[in-house]
Amino acid sequence: MVRLRTFILCEKTAAAAKIANALGNSDVRRVAREGVVFYKLNRDGNEIKVFPAQGHLFALYDTLKDRTIYPVFDLEWAPVSLRSKKKVSKILDVMREEAKSADIFVNACDYDIEGETIGYNILRYICGREPQEILRMKFSSLTATELLKAFHEINKMKESFALAGRARHYVDFIWGINLSRVLTEAYSEHRGGYRTFSIGRVQGATLHFVYQRECEIRSFVPTPYWTVSGVFIIGDREFAARYTTQKIYNQKEAFKIKVDCDGKEGKVVDVQKKQIILEPPAPFNLGDLQRAAYRYFGYSPARTLNLAESLYLKALISYPRTNSQKLPKLNYYEIVRKISKQTHYSFASNLLTGTLFPREGAKDDPAHPAIYPTGERPKNSLPAAEFRLYDLIVRRFLSSFAPPCKQTRTHVVIDVVGHKFHLSGVTTDEEGWLEYYGEYSTLKDIQIPELDLGLEIKLKEILCEENFESPPARYNQASLLNKMENEEVGTKATRSEIIATLFHRGYVKGSKIELTNLGFAVVEAMLANAPEILGTELTRMIDKELEMIETDVSKYPYVITKSVENIARILPKFKEREDVLGGILYEGARSIIRDTVILGGCPICKTGSLIVLRSAKTKKRFVGCDNYSNGCKASAPLPQRGFLTYLGMCKYCRWPLVESKLGKSSWRFCININCPSRSANRDAVQGL
Repeated sequence: MVRLRTFILCEKTAAAAKIANALGNSDVRRVAREGVVFYKLNRDGNEIKVFPAQGHLFALYDTLKDRTIYPVFDLEWAPVSLRSKKKVSKILDVMREEAKSADIFVNACDYDIEGETIGYNILRYICGREPQEILRMKFSSLTATELLKAFHEINKMKESFALAGRARHYVDFIWGINLSRVLTEAYSEHRGGYRTFSIGRVQGATLHFVYQRECEIRSFVPTPYWTVSGVFIIGDREFAARYTTQKIYNQKEAFKIKVDCDGKEGKVVDVQKKQIILEPPAPFNLGDLQRAAYRYFGYSPARTLNLAESLYLKALISYPRTNSQKLPKLNYYEIVRKISKQTHYSFASNLLTGTLFPREGAKDDPAHPAIYPTGERPKNSLPAAEFRLYDLIVRRFLSSFAPPCKQTRTHVVIDVVGHKFHLSGVTTDEEGWLEYYGEYSTLKDIQIPELDLGLEIKLKEILCEENFESPPARYNQASLLNKMENEEVGTKATRSEIIATLFHRGYVKGSKIELTNLGFAVVEAMLANAPEILGTELTRMIDKELEMIETDVSKYPYVITKSVENIARILPKFKEREDVLGGILYEGARSIIRDTVILGGCPICKTGSLIVLRSAKTKKRFVGCDNYSNGCKASAPLPQRGFLTYLGMCKYCRWPLVESKLGKSSWRFCININCPSRSANRDAVQGL
């Protein structure tokens, strides 16, 4: 019998370990060659090697390698430049060597556009395999059962899916690099200095949402209105009932109601009771989970995605990057039974007395189902942030199988000399799914007494209050994510990253997202030269064209060519106005300097603030106290590049903890070079 050798490529080390253990049971060897870890096992007499890619090992690069030149259209795929180029080189060298003896090549990266692209590039450029020679494992969770099923049902990889991913990378890269260089070079030419700007088709549209909202808020003229309510005494309690017209825009009319009703009695003229059936919520997709986690825990969308991916790699939940609100065909009984054995979820056993049918939502995703718990028990205690998210996912999943909630809603109309006041109450008759959703339910009972028609009620007083119409609310990260989804801007995998980038670039700030002057400058520069970049139509059209490639590879050249033509048409407008553009950006950047460089209170003088300064002689930046004119000598060095974010005070020395972000790399540290325990800064950050 011929002994076959299989090369399986995964995205991350944890996924590789799960797949190896599922296929090899106890016959798995962890191999480390030149510091590169992979797994070997034997199955049915055949050898299998499972390699983790550890994310994207290939990325697009400008072949000219000159950051001052645009337009840029000639790109090439090349190994990524991480913190250690040697590390990437070693990974690729070991993969290349081990692939020489393989007969079968399998892409087992995450089954989405990114995973397909990662696997395609490595298997093509390092292993020398053509798309038709690559097989595909498809799975939505890392449980042993599903991984074995995926291995037995392995089939050929769809080249169209991989090419759609590569096309998306190319299109986003040429939009991003060319527009970003336009801004960066305009600023540099005007100021003679350097500051990194970024803009792209999705980032531009998202920033424009914030700009439009900021303009609405700043131009808003508040309109006064009055609310009228009656305070009635029923038994030994007081109840406030609202007037029929909730907003009265004429002061005289509002006060006339008060004059008419003062000292009069009320009479119940209508009582209506209605039973309401509240169906259970659908299981989470990624967007729903990100919004819920922001509402309950204050987690940013990016943090929620990171936590969810960690839970996925621990085989505790299914793949989180999904749009679906529908569950797959699973052994629901077994999953719920396993969950009920976990300490926090013994109540789940109540669901096992009947047939389990989940309530599902309308949204679907061809790649992955809704997010669901696998039923696996965590091997170790989860970090607090992970457990909160896991608890939310489990309870949402359990709720989808529970009966509806039944409530009785009572509406009472009280007449006072012809003026109608409304009193409403809610009582829960059957909790249904509320029992399983627990503290995450916002439904509360509102108790009012039983009132009969014709009953006269004592009126204590009429309240007449002046209010003002509120301006539109600023976006928070969850509502901005929702706006992006509704406008079909970005993808489920990129939206949270786009929002995070706006903060890192200094375009927006605050939990209630406010556009900075730099953000205004960037938007206005775009509006003056290429307003289509900020619109939703362009990015939505490009996304739909990219999706066409997933089913029709022949569309690939058309999509690429069209994007190149659009950028080539837009860029000359910027070149003609480069000096004006640079001036706009410089004024915007200068006005937010103090917004971005204050690093907390001074631990030396106790009265000043530590700020980022730049040496007049060396031009290097450092931290100093703004109280230096009064003799404070506090200072500390800083890395010379990267966007700085203040994280709080170090628990060891009370100097600032700072994050320096440059590109996709970030570094968190205490700025005090004499901190007694600089190696413990990670703990200090986590303890904030």
